[in-house]
Amino acid sequence: MYIVFPTFEMAPITNGGVGQYILSVIENLQNFNYKPLILAYNITQDTVVKIRKHFSKVGLNCTIFHVNELSQIQLSLEDIWNFEKTSLSVKSSLETLITKEEIVGVEWCDYAGIGFCTFRDKHCNSQSVFKNIPMWIHLHGSREIWDLTERYPVSLDAGNGYVLSNYAERLSLELADAWKSPSQAVADWYTSYFGIHNKVFVSPLPYRKLAEQNSHCQVVRPQLPLKILCPGRVQYLKGVDIVVQAGVELCKTFPNQFHITFAGYDTPTAKVEYTSSIDEVKNFIPEEFISHFSFAGKFSAQQYLQIAQESHLAIFASRVETFCLAAHELNWIGIPLILADIPAFKNHFINNVNSYKFDGTVPGLALLLEQILINPEFLTKISPQPVEAFNPNIFNELIALPLSSKVNANYTLFTRMIESYFEPEQSNSAKIAELIETNSSLRARITAMETSKFWQIRKLWFKVKRQLGLAQEEP
Repeated sequence: MYIVFPTFEMAPITNGGVGQYILSVIENLQNFNYKPLILAYNITQDTVVKIRKHFSKVGLNCTIFHVNELSQIQLSLEDIWNFEKTSLSVKSSLETLITKEEIVGVEWCDYAGIGFCTFRDKHCNSQSVFKNIPMWIHLHGSREIWDLTERYPVSLDAGNGYVLSNYAERLSLELADAWKSPSQAVADWYTSYFGIHNKVFVSPLPYRKLAEQNSHCQVVRPQLPLKILCPGRVQYLKGVDIVVQAGVELCKTFPNQFHITFAGYDTPTAKVEYTSSIDEVKNFIPEEFISHFSFAGKFSAQQYLQIAQESHLAIFASRVETFCLAAHELNWIGIPLILADIPAFKNHFINNVNSYKFDGTVPGLALLLEQILINPEFLTKISPQPVEAFNPNIFNELIALPLSSKVNANYTLFTRMIESYFEPEQSNSAKIAELIETNSSLRARITAMETSKFWQIRKLWFKVKRQLGLAQEEP
């Protein structure tokens, strides 16, 4: 009996938190009732071969297929942003798998709504092979929220390339049998942002135990100059610019009293005037302070553990997260943490108990770091408290989900849009443009939304529904 995990990431061969999470789940399911089955898309078939070889080498029992091995809808790397083709190919692959294996559940990632075509078939096709198979969404990171946070021009506008995956992402969250969330706070955040309610199963993620629990406390005592670690890729979403600007302010008062190391790979930036995220954040650093910062790139696991154990504290200034594996890994070994006060950290970390939190602003972080630089012993007043261990029995609960029809007005909206979007006649293309851009007021809302204010996308969602005469809800 198999649980299927459709994914475009798979650690340690590819980068990304989804792939690291799935690898940890595979390890936890080795002696469980159900076997993991990986369905890979938007990575090459050569990469899948490497993953199989790695699993065999380390003795992991896991079946993995590429969608091109199962579906007549063949994908290439050029299809990575082709939502409709990718979603249909994954659906077709699952249909083939069901004829070959006993599939008892499917766990989808929320990103880009790739599960939509499968959910649509499950709930709207009376002969669907998916009808009696529980399917839930793991809340890892919404493409809409993440890209909006990254300052990309996310829109529900028909002329925008995001239109289909953004609607599909929302509809998948509605049509899923349940959400599996790292915490109740994250599920509440999604409900508030999207205006969508669903059954929630809370399950902290499995994370790596890099060393013995609290081993850091036996190695390093806080003293000046402070060694500060910022794990994770260099990215606006991760708040790297916040850390850099706070550090620059402190350089003026505490020169040579700290050093900040960014341990993660560089990423593109939405700001076209810069070549990368590192290029962008370095713009904040005057030449006389550059020695206080290191952009070291991605470390090997051994190198990362060494630099972590040598650091006095770690900062996670992320604008959005759902769990943050790296924070929990460092919490386990006892490194004092400074965290942005966001939903991902609300349930698992308590301010002044097992972490210090700041309000997500440059002044807020600078003030907290100033307190620590004045009195480094301030770091000894918090004690790491790791979250409860991942329990694979969560999958027993999910597989036992009662199944019900979930077709509603929102689904009708999306169906009308997707049919019009792919209709070749110009008249139908014009219909969808008219649907979204009815008047200048609505266009103004779209423009405002592109300034990275989350609530405005939701306002537009309700506006479109009212224009179609569908069920109305208060935003």
